[in-house]
Amino acid sequence: MKIVPYDLYVKFLVTKGHHSLQDINDELSKVHLAPIGNSVFERHIRATKSKLPAPIWEQIAKQKIYGQAFFRWMGALDLDEIWAAEKAYRSEETAKQWSLIYDIMEDPQVRTAVKSMVMKKIELEELAVTLNAKFSTFLNKRHLELFRKYMWNPSLMKRGDWRKYLQSNHVSNAEKDILFSCLTETEDVIRTKLGLPANLVTSDVLQMMATEAVLKVKHFLRIQDQNGNKEARYWMDKTQSLLALREKYKAADLRDFSKELQMQFEYIDTDFESPDEATLKEVLEKDPANAEKTKGEDKNETDDGQQSMDV
Repeated sequence: MKIVPYDLYVKFLVTKGHHSLQDINDELSKVHLAPIGNSVFERHIRATKSKLPAPIWEQIAKQKIYGQAFFRWMGALDLDEIWAAEKAYRSEETAKQWSLIYDIMEDPQVRTAVKSMVMKKIELEELAVTLNAKFSTFLNKRHLELFRKYMWNPSLMKRGDWRKYLQSNHVSNAEKDILFSCLTETEDVIRTKLGLPANLVTSDVLQMMATEAVLKVKHFLRIQDQNGNKEARYWMDKTQSLLALREKYKAADLRDFSKELQMQFEYIDTDFESPDEATLKEVLEKDPANAEKTKGEDKNETDDGQQSMDV
């Protein structure tokens, strides 16, 4: 394993003076991160030492960390934001900020939810709102940006890196399951697994299940023995019932959509002007069809009046 999603956090630990693999892994365990291998450790030791002036590396080695020059060099390593929470440089704001970030790692449910949603590239502002509602956290977009940068940055990983990471004996089966799902399933499937709000279309899920059932039918028909025929008949029945359910829920999905569309029109607040009575009468009088009709009515009234006089 050559890299991990928390690679920058490993570099931070090196700059704090943790210069043995065991020491680094002990620190990682404190924040519930899986241990690294020697290749990751050696790479960070060599790279950090080569990029820093001898006096700065000596400060690290002797664990005498102080001064603005040191802080500027940490900025050159892209570590200034996390060093800003250390005793020599922290303010009340940065201390509170990083306290909430480390709190993410302490709660298994929150930790898993944040890692998963970051992997699915959810907007961080939206994610903060969702987490606060679900888990009563006090996170905002900035907390999640720093978490993604230092504690869990999936953009560092390629598919091969994920394969090696998931093969590690130090990653729990529960974490392997959710991370593998993040790499293979849609966002809404992951949200459902995490108990977060999701938008699953029932008919699409049933279509997927029906497709799998059809594949089962084809598989068992190819076997061409008594047991295979029995299994094929079973999956044929399943396919038929699933397709029937799909058509039912597909119709329901369409009704829900049309209902939603209708509600959008029903609640339009725009006022449309209508002509007043005088204007309407004037328009009607100018209409040729209405004019002919009016003449006919006037003639009938005249004839009726004349007949009354004759009588």
